Amino acid sequence: MMLLLSAGVNSVVDAQRQFGGGVSVGYAAGLDAPVLADGSLSVRGAIWMARREGLEFGLAVGRNQFEDRTTVTSNLYRNPSTGGIGTAPCTGCVAGDFEQRSREDDGYVTPTITLRAPSRLLVQPYATLGVGLYLMRSRTDSRFLATADGSASGSSNNVTRHRTGGGSLTLGLQMPVNSRLRLDLSSQLQGAALVGNDYAGGRGYAVFAAGVAIR
Repeated sequence: MMLLLSAGVNSVVDAQRQFGGGVSVGYAAGLDAPVLADGSLSVRGAIWMARREGLEFGLAVGRNQFEDRTTVTSNLYRNPSTGGIGTAPCTGCVAGDFEQRSREDDGYVTPTITLRAPSRLLVQPYATLGVGLYLMRSRTDSRFLATADGSASGSSNNVTRHRTGGGSLTLGLQMPVNSRLRLDLSSQLQGAALVGNDYAGGRGYAVFAAGVAIR
């Protein structure tokens, strides 16, 4: 009798603790960009354990390049002797354009909690909250392009990194492909704090992704 009871309890625990994982790729863009322009690639992976129907705990890792923007300012003049750039022509100055490329990306690891609709539904919506560690990186590359021959000069680059806290909210849908494989479509809001010696703020961005999950 005790053996039967123990086996029954173990089977219930095993049914409650179902493991799964998934990967997705998509598009990430900063919320301050017009119509979410100037974004780039997002990659995310996750594993989870279902404690009971509709509740899961897991871990997500990923990377988003949420800004890749190039701006060009024309009709400028560069003084080769000083390296200065201005709008007024001068003796010995070179006419051209100033080009600046800005890129921002992150890498993150976040524990997650997911609320999921019953598995008997054909289309299964879910919501996931994640809070954890973010590595934010910002890079700016600048150069002056001479109008006469297209040569570049005065090139510079600047890279800053921040280790900080952040979080995400994901809303998604999963649809079965077979008994274990599911198509996953999701939209996500992510944000991380940015704090320096003379400023405090943060960066927010949206992610739209598609992938697969094994349950």
